[in-house]
Amino acid sequence: MFQRFQALKEKKGFTLIELMIVVAILGILAVVAIPAFVRYMRKAKTSEALTALDKIHKGSFRYYSKSWADSSGNPTPCQFPANQTLTPVAGNPNACCTDGAADGKCEPNEAAWTTATWQALLFKMSDKHYYNYMYEGGTVGDNANYTAWALGDLDCDGTYASFKRMGTGRSSGPGNTLNCRVEQRWGVYIQDETE
Repeated sequence: MFQRFQALKEKKGFTLIELMIVVAILGILAVVAIPAFVRYMRKAKTSEALTALDKIHKGSFRYYSKSWADSSGNPTPCQFPANQTLTPVAGNPNACCTDGAADGKCEPNEAAWTTATWQALLFKMSDKHYYNYMYEGGTVGDNANYTAWALGDLDCDGTYASFKRMGTGRSSGPGNTLNCRVEQRWGVYIQDETE
């Protein structure tokens, strides 16, 4: 019996200090890892805005470089489509948070993308999305320009992430109608990327 007691006494587990050290290490890792993971997840959502702005840029290029004719059949100057207010909900970049979606995404609204400008750019959001989009164009001829915006509130706190992409049109030829091309201003301007 004494030998069995001695054998049980020699089996050791973790001491309280060892357990406290392990818990402290896990706590430190959690404090560092969880905020980094949340930032990573928000940053991953921004790929929607970058992809959409690229589509809008390509639509702007296509529209500007296309030959147009007025009602008399005369060629018109190279131009960008007209201005378009914030879509899908005009004037409300926080719309995706306020439309009742638990995930902070806007529900697709096909009717919102049927305006002349979005149709000219061949752009619409058919799936759930985080951002609202706006277009400033309507300029004509050489040195015409456009600005495309993506605005969203990823954490629904009222502070908006904004992405902006711009381009300038160049044209040459009689009446500025030939050789229309778009020069991209390098990069996308980003403010409060993960807000």
